[in-house]
Amino acid sequence: MKFSLLCDVESSIEIVDKVVIKRGNREYSFVPDGENILHQIKVTSDVDRPEQFTFGSIQHPASGPTMAHRIDRDLNSSLTHDLQELESLLGFSYGLTRIHWAHPFMKVIAE
Repeated sequence: MKFSLLCDVESSIEIVDKVVIKRGNREYSFVPDGENILHQIKVTSDVDRPEQFTFGSIQHPASGPTMAHRIDRDLNSSLTHDLQELESLLGFSYGLTRIHWAHPFMKVIAE
């Protein structure tokens, strides 16, 4: 099982194609837009504690059936921290303005 956070980026960094860097159990993907400017960054990690992820439905009293999920907060915090470090490093050294790490697209990948 894997878990990833995908974030939009404000940047002037030029990359021709998607760049993937593997480091330990993490994978960092740098994705350009149609004009070859860095547009998104994704960080993916192996999940050591899959029991921390649950999915299901619940009956909400007012709105009816609702999807409910729980994620591993420690892993989510760790991946967010990685994105914050990338934002600092790339902001000082290259043309990165911002990684929107506060509003990521989360994905659980069952293997």
